[in-house]
Amino acid sequence: MKIVKYLIGPELLWLLVFIGIKYFGRYNISTQGKYNDSIENMAYVLPLVVILACMSIYGIAVAPKEYLLIRIIIVSLIGSHFVFSYCAGSHTAGGPGAGMIYIAGICFTLLLLFIAGLVKLFFFSNK
Repeated sequence: MKIVKYLIGPELLWLLVFIGIKYFGRYNISTQGKYNDSIENMAYVLPLVVILACMSIYGIAVAPKEYLLIRIIIVSLIGSHFVFSYCAGSHTAGGPGAGMIYIAGICFTLLLLFIAGLVKLFFFSNK
């Protein structure tokens, strides 16, 4: 039962996002790049949604809170690398737009992690 507590975490969220992006990327390649604009917008939307979801784990009573921010930071960096590298690979047009998806996604993830760290410091501190 103790292991089930640790399954509720940022690792599961980033894994689900990666699986979803993998299927969406395959679908985009098979439709000859019909959703390239959506993939470009994912560099801004995905980190925002997933990091907000990761920070909402602090509101779940049974989730372990010790080292949660460190887990969020490490898993978000690793998960965003895999997600945005697959997004860039599934962009069918190639060129500078595909590489910018990866760079913008990682930079936006770092910015949101910094903001999430400040939020944790000021609002979710243990008293």
